[in-house]
Amino acid sequence: MRGGEGIMDGMPVHLRFSKLEFFLIRSSLSIICQLFDAVDILSLIRLGSTSKALRRLFLCYAQSTWDPAKCYRRWFADVLEFRRILRKSNAVVSGSFALQFFDRTFYPESDMDIFTRVAGVSVVCDFLISEGYQCDGHSEKYEQHSYEKGNHFLKAVMNVSSYDDPLLGVYAFRKFVGSGHGRIDVLHVQVVVVDTDPIEHVLFDFHSTVVLNFLTADDAISVFPLATFIHRLSYISKIRREPADRSEGWISKYRGRGFKFIGAENVHEARHVPAGVRYAGDKFSWRIGLLRMWHCHPVMQLVCLFTLAESSQERGLYGAPIVGVAFEVLTLENTAVTKGSYLRIAEPYVWR
Repeated sequence: MRGGEGIMDGMPVHLRFSKLEFFLIRSSLSIICQLFDAVDILSLIRLGSTSKALRRLFLCYAQSTWDPAKCYRRWFADVLEFRRILRKSNAVVSGSFALQFFDRTFYPESDMDIFTRVAGVSVVCDFLISEGYQCDGHSEKYEQHSYEKGNHFLKAVMNVSSYDDPLLGVYAFRKFVGSGHGRIDVLHVQVVVVDTDPIEHVLFDFHSTVVLNFLTADDAISVFPLATFIHRLSYISKIRREPADRSEGWISKYRGRGFKFIGAENVHEARHVPAGVRYAGDKFSWRIGLLRMWHCHPVMQLVCLFTLAESSQERGLYGAPIVGVAFEVLTLENTAVTKGSYLRIAEPYVWR
């Protein structure tokens, strides 16, 4: 679409539109994106359901906004290869990156967290090296050496991961890039090696619902979208006790990003949270299919689709990924809920 071209140019002029519709359909996509960026997602969905014209506008906006390639391009030159790496290693991207993707926001200081199992470590880390990243050797939080020394293998073989320490390794990478404003930015990527399926780790081990979002090669899923993006609430769901300064660290971090935490001390501020047995991607989730590439020239789009379709047939190191992992939302009356938490995300049918 050319810069000044209306998004619905070419439609029959005899069609009748409201003043709002007429204004929007004569606007460029860039203007529509600026306007819609200021509207919460629930209102956008409602707006898109009022007419066919507005639905088309919303779909154009959604295709432009929730395009993972746009987010990944800041980090990687070869976005298609990165998605192939995610598929091969059964890895997921979570943490602040996934939150920004869904929330249509940008935290310039945040890093990217990639969660993978043991077999995917060299695949993911070698890709980062090929993209110009340097391995720091260890993260600030975890004493780990270079991924090439394979400490994660040693912990896995010795079976020394535990309930209190489920991580087999954390490898930190960084890359210096020039920004459009003439300054040098530092991109930080952490490869987190877990002892279970990465999606299960996200669901069962994260501290609160605001971070229960993840991207696979082909899907993006937010598990508590209503609470997170409409109510701006995060329900504490940590499964183990931790030092007060550590808890205060992530609480202040996400408070600064506009989220209010709900725990055992302020249950009166809670809103409705769907409890019971659920699965990632269910009707209470927000799921975005990522297989299509929206912003390519038609010829390039065919190339992208062919490449993705071909790579989707490639067997992952752990077989076909299971996105719809089942879990159970336990509420305060259940003794499995950790002290101070509002709920717990647990294996289904266990804590009864």
